[in-house]
Amino acid sequence: SLASTLVAILHTRAELLSTELEEERVRLTSLLMWGFIALFSAGLGVIFVTLLFMLALWDDHRMLAVGIPAALFLAVAAVSAGVSIGKAKAKPKLFAASLAELAKQFSPQVVHAIRTGEMQISDSVKHSEICVSFMDVCESTYVMQAVGVEAYQNALNLYIAIAVPILFKYDITFDKMIGDAIMCFSNEPAKRNDYIARMGAACLEIRDTVEARGDEMVRFWGRPFHLKMGLANGPARVGFQGQIVRSYTATGMVVNKANRLCDVAGPGQIVFDSSSIEAFSARGFQTRSIGAKSLKGIGEHNIYELEAFGAASNERWSEVSAQACRVCGTILHLEENPAGILILKCGNCDFVLS
Repeated sequence: SLASTLVAILHTRAELLSTELEEERVRLTSLLMWGFIALFSAGLGVIFVTLLFMLALWDDHRMLAVGIPAALFLAVAAVSAGVSIGKAKAKPKLFAASLAELAKQFSPQVVHAIRTGEMQISDSVKHSEICVSFMDVCESTYVMQAVGVEAYQNALNLYIAIAVPILFKYDITFDKMIGDAIMCFSNEPAKRNDYIARMGAACLEIRDTVEARGDEMVRFWGRPFHLKMGLANGPARVGFQGQIVRSYTATGMVVNKANRLCDVAGPGQIVFDSSSIEAFSARGFQTRSIGAKSLKGIGEHNIYELEAFGAASNERWSEVSAQACRVCGTILHLEENPAGILILKCGNCDFVLS
């Protein structure tokens, strides 16, 4: 149930925070202990060096008696200071484990913005133009009853493993799973002038990649695995929302419209309304008019189908496979350099795959 899921999420976050605070306490205790030893030993060393200087005026035996302890304490001070400095330099970034946990839940763009301070979880929600897509699995309830939960879950895992890296490649934010449907949106927090075209390209590439790996999907699904998708462009409220559990998400009519467009799509179809037709036409995507459809709770809209890549540069986007950064492991996103050459760049450490 929703309540049990929320409780589980809160429990996981509480355990994570508790573990980090305990690790930080142990680290600070060790740091303070070694720092105290260093200061104490250095103080004694200074005292004995002073005595050594004074006794050097007397006789040799007294000088050695004082010099040996002085050298010993100074050596201890040097070692202790070295340990303290080493521990300070090796200090992990505060709440690094929390950021790692966020990386499992949010897109690399969101995690990077939090890490660099560009975004705070407490930031207010802002209004922004985004493109939202819902990607749903056809006949999932029937298939789960036919093949069993384990095979059904294996198929979904493969689908998600295909879809999510492609979304990240196009700088699209993964919002959430709703049942077996993926909700995602573009243009926040990573701003892109071609955010509608990127969403269309991602939908096409996900659909075509899943179809190309049909034999693998059929092994679990027991029949051809089909997706249906709906996408819409418009204003939304985007940011960390929620009181008990804060989630980076988008809300607004554009989200509802994308969901309803997904509902009217058939197997293998990617449908959209007139809000996106201009952007797709400008980039040369192959589209066709389906006609007027009634969207539940919204009304009648002219619907179009996104069929294939066009002759513009986005046709080459799918030829570049999604890859992880060799430096930090973040999925690289697709860009065109000033010369129009496609590159894969890391939004976290700026690594460029040549």
